[in-house]
Amino acid sequence: MTRWSGLLLTLSLTAGLSGQNTVTLEPRDQVDGLYTGMARELPNGVCHNNDCVWTLEHLLTYYSVALDDAGLNGALRDRRADVRSMAADELAKRGGKEAIPWLAAALSSETAVGTRLHLADSLAQLGDPQGMAVLETLCKSGGQSDPVAEATVRLHASLFLQQRHKTCNSCVIDLLRTLDRPEAPREFGLRATALSLTSDLESATPEQATAIREIAGRWLADEDDNVRRQASAALVLYGDGDSYPKLKAALAVERDSMTHTCMQEELRKMEGLLPGTVKK
Repeated sequence: MTRWSGLLLTLSLTAGLSGQNTVTLEPRDQVDGLYTGMARELPNGVCHNNDCVWTLEHLLTYYSVALDDAGLNGALRDRRADVRSMAADELAKRGGKEAIPWLAAALSSETAVGTRLHLADSLAQLGDPQGMAVLETLCKSGGQSDPVAEATVRLHASLFLQQRHKTCNSCVIDLLRTLDRPEAPREFGLRATALSLTSDLESATPEQATAIREIAGRWLADEDDNVRRQASAALVLYGDGDSYPKLKAALAVERDSMTHTCMQEELRKMEGLLPGTVKK
């Protein structure tokens, strides 16, 4: 089974009684150069019993990358796309402006689109406008022939832009429309995450709000629980009087307990926002 793991790729470390460590890699991403976002977010290793999540520093050390500036700069030219991406993220995390020319040079010759995403995001974090420009370009088109890879690239570019406190409304709406097509990929996380981006759009136009409302209304019946939850939340933000009965009808047939609870809460919010409308 194909599994989209752009947001969820992890490394699991199991410590045996003999002190030996067995490292198990989850399936790779659809896009070369993308790796788990978890290592970018956790400042220290997190362990429960013998299972540990590795931090970015752990991952780089595992791949024999020295954690000084020279080692990280050299890793930007590593033969492995994932390592190049990790090195870029680590340099951005450290915040040294001296890394900007290193990252810019690496970006100019990088061919793996996942690594281009990480290089661009790292430059954006360090204040270089080139990074934002590349992210905006990849948000509009990932340049991938495979539909899963294309959606993944555009989704990550949109996520990185929002993390840098900038959104591309038209990119997000177009991505949603793409994923709403009957032939669109159904891989794990794509539609739910794309729909979640609508919560941070900058002043959506009436036409954009209508598009979100129509797609969310259809996705209330999606087979993915996460998509249905995100759809109900989107309707609270962008719904109109017709959205209330749609959400109420979806709640009546919802069988997943967590999704049912979420829909109930969203319905209450909508009642508070549209008191005159929902009583009709």
